[in-house]
Amino acid sequence: MKGLEPSAIDLGEFSISSATSLNDMIWFMAGLLLLMGLTAVTLWWQRRSQPDPFTAE
Repeated sequence: MKGLEPSAIDLGEFSISSATSLNDMIWFMAGLLLLMGLTAVTLWWQRRSQPDPFTAE
C-alpha cells in the first residue's frame, strides 16, 4: 500500500462560505416571479381568445 493517492475527481469546496449569496437568491426569486407572471398572462390571454365550446350561451 503506497498511501493516499490523489483522487481523479475533484469534488470541490464544501464549506459554509461557498453558500449562495443573498443577491443570487433575490435574482432567482425575481426570475421565478417573472416566469409565473408570464405564465398567468399567457393562460389568461389564451382563455380570453377562445370561448369555451361547452358552455351554454
